[in-house]
Formats: sequence, C-alpha cells, structure tokens
Amino acid sequence: MSVRRISAETALKPKGEDEMREAILVTARELLRRYGLRKITMEDIATAMGKRKSFLYYYFPGKGDVIAAIVDREFQVISQAARAAVGAKDNPADRVRAYFYARAEQIAKRQAEYREFRRGLSTTEDAAEILQMSEQRRHFDAAEASYLADLIIEGVRTKIFRALSEKEVQAFCQFVFSALHGIELELFLDPKLADGLKTRADVMFDVLYNGLLR
Repeated sequence: MSVRRISAETALKPKGEDEMREAILVTARELLRRYGLRKITMEDIATAMGKRKSFLYYYFPGKGDVIAAIVDREFQVISQAARAAVGAKDNPADRVRAYFYARAEQIAKRQAEYREFRRGLSTTEDAAEILQMSEQRRHFDAAEASYLADLIIEGVRTKIFRALSEKEVQAFCQFVFSALHGIELELFLDPKLADGLKTRADVMFDVLYNGLLR
C-alpha cells in the first residue's frame, strides 16, 4: 500500500509528548478510515507523519496499542455526545429520549466514517486487535448501561416513570443495549439504513415509554 503524508492540518503540530501522541492517533485514525485495519502498519503511520517507524515505538509499543487508543477515544466521543444531549434536557423522559437520539446519531456517523475499517474487521486476521476491541466495548457498554440506569432511576424517583426496582431497571438497560447492538449489526450489513435511524430510535423510545397496552 502506498501511503502519502497526512496534511499538517490533519496531523497537527506537536509541541510535547502528549501532543505527539495526539498527532499519532489523528494520523492513524485517518489511515484507518482510508484503508481499513488490515492494510496499515506502524511503518505506514510513520511514513504518513514523515517519521521513522522506530520513532513511534517511544509512544506506542505496537499497532494494537494505537488501535486501542483510537477505540477508547471514539468511545469517549460517543459518551460525551450522549451526555451533552442529556444535559440539555430537564424532564427525565426527555433526557432518556435524548440519550437514544444521541446514540443513534453517533452510531450512524461512525458506521459511515469507518467503512474501510469495518471491512478489515470482517477477516480473521488481526484477531488480537479485534478481541481487544471487544473487551473495550464490554467495558464501555457497562459504563453506559450504568449511566442510563441512573437516568431511569431519576425518573422513577421523581414519579415521571412508574415504580421499578433496581433489578427491573438493569434488565431494561440490558434489553436496550442488546437492541443497540442489533441496530449496529444492521448498519454494518446495510449502511443505507442510517437514513431513518433517528426515526426508528424515536419509535423504539415511544413503545418502551408508553407500552403496548391501551
């Protein structure tokens, strides 16, 4: 694969160790978006930055560590976007709905951005990186489920939602994240489904909130 240098605007202009790590991650993320997981190496990242491969090992032990740092950052962005959307609402019901909206938007955005990256994940190569990302995802989902549970418990406490036990709230959150995983799989198979994702999230929330009984 022929990798060209990333523009100065994309790679940033590092001034210290933290800035250099950031520049490496920005460059690697752009290469992932362009070429996919399997088709980039530490040497490719170094070439894109105009550096020697040995230079990168001061900041990251290997490609897997770079990928893990990018995944962590993406999870942080998703989490921050959801919390910002929730924070803009006052009513507990609106806050939970805002969480669903934000997650749907973030899922669609990343599925579109990482089309080549996803193709790389469809192979059995780079299994270590895939397993590591799966473990990172489990930690992320656990933290998000806990956050969503807190939002629902707030609604129960203020009597906006009906009385639910902690066990029932946890079961609800597990169901929600199973649904989110299903949506992500559908988008993986057919990215065009992203067009109506927000509407589907709205319908899902209304059914969950109002129930099926008249």
